[in-house]
Parts: sequence; C-alpha cells; structure tokens
Amino acid sequence: MSAGFCIMRYVQVFLGKVNMLKYKTRPQLRIHAELVDHGEQVDTVARLMRRERIQSEVHRRFVVTTDSRHTKTPAENILARDFAASRANEKWVSDVTFIPTRKGWLYVALIMDLYSRRIVGWSMGEKHTTELIEEALKMLGDIGGQI
Repeated sequence: MSAGFCIMRYVQVFLGKVNMLKYKTRPQLRIHAELVDHGEQVDTVARLMRRERIQSEVHRRFVVTTDSRHTKTPAENILARDFAASRANEKWVSDVTFIPTRKGWLYVALIMDLYSRRIVGWSMGEKHTTELIEEALKMLGDIGGQI
C-alpha cells in the first residue's frame, strides 16, 4: 500500500469517528487542522468529505426588512391596483429587494414602467437607504424620463 492510500484511509476513518456536531461550519479547515495537529500531512479533506457526502451547515444572517412598530406612514396608494398604462412613463412601480452575498447583503432598487414592463431605473448598494432609491430615480432622468 502507498503512503497516500494509508493517509486517505486514516482520514476516512477519522471522518467516520469524528463528532460532526463539532465541525458544523467550515469543517474542511477544522478537520485539516486537527489532522495536522496529529502529525498528518493531508490535503484531501474536502475531496473525501464530498465523497462521503458530508457537508457543512450554512448559516445566513437575519435581516430585518419590516418596521413592525409602524412608525412611518405608508405612501398613498395612487394606482389603486390599476396597473394598465396607455403610454410610456405614465405609471411607474418600484421595489427594493436584497440578495445575500459572501460579503454581506446587496440591496437592489428597481423602477419599472407599467406600459413597456421594462426596468427603467435601478441601483445597488450595501445599505437600504433613501439614496438607493434616489440613484434609481436619477437613472430615469438619464434616459429621458420625467421625474
């Protein structure tokens, strides 16, 4: 048997015996560090974990998107659910959504023209602020829309 095979077998046995609750997040790094502490030279932990179908748990950060205290009054419902438009730039609707990324949350503000159903303004940012919406509105002015 080759030395590489013996190390791989040792890692497989180690993965079978280890308490995986201890390695919920980033287990490859932690298991690799523990094997190195035991004097082993291993660079195949991730591959072995894939083969054994062992995965880490991914914890997403909780983001508050709603003011449950209702301290701000909502905007007036001008459209009254009438989403039909007879000409371009007559009616716009907007939304802000967030996307989880490795570096945190990415907020995206979108403005859609109800006549063409096209996105006519958008902006992205790291924070959900009024500046995010203002940048999307500024894009409307850049493409010839009236604010």
